[in-house]
Amino acid sequence: MIWVDLDHTLIYVWEPLISTPFMSAIFGRPMDLEPPPLLLPRFKRIDVAGLGVGHACARRSARKFLEALRVLGETRMLTSATRQYAEAMNEIFELGFSEDQIVARENLADATKLKVDPKGVLIDDASLDPIGRNYSRGTKLRYLGISERRVVEVAHFRGEVDDPFDRQWPAHLKRVRVLLKGRRAT
Repeated sequence: MIWVDLDHTLIYVWEPLISTPFMSAIFGRPMDLEPPPLLLPRFKRIDVAGLGVGHACARRSARKFLEALRVLGETRMLTSATRQYAEAMNEIFELGFSEDQIVARENLADATKLKVDPKGVLIDDASLDPIGRNYSRGTKLRYLGISERRVVEVAHFRGEVDDPFDRQWPAHLKRVRVLLKGRRAT
């Protein structure tokens, strides 16, 4: 089975860094309630009740990549986000996952005891925390019961106009195919 992360892998949600007058005064910078002008045309304005999301975009190649993955095998979303958020983004960006193909934060709560797909492949972004670890990925690996060798790492997506993923996704697809066949990926 193929498992695909959501945030920074398929989509990007822009959040302001300085969102209140108090923060503006503390940092001595104006509030940034809109994405940078260069990126704004790529974003959809989103108002999902209770999620606090203002602007988001999907990778240009996300749906094409998902279509190609689905030809290789069953493809599911595996995210550290809440189910409500994941389902909303799936619908807004027409990613094509059914409700039972979305595994969200609520499902990962008991990840240390589960090994749901030891032969699965995880597609995840290359984001790391400040000390060089991806804690979210570790939880996903424990949930699936796989090692880091079964991860296809894609470029971290932040809404860029020139997204390297648009050129790289065919190579990622090839690596997924090799891992699914049980051979070592080079």
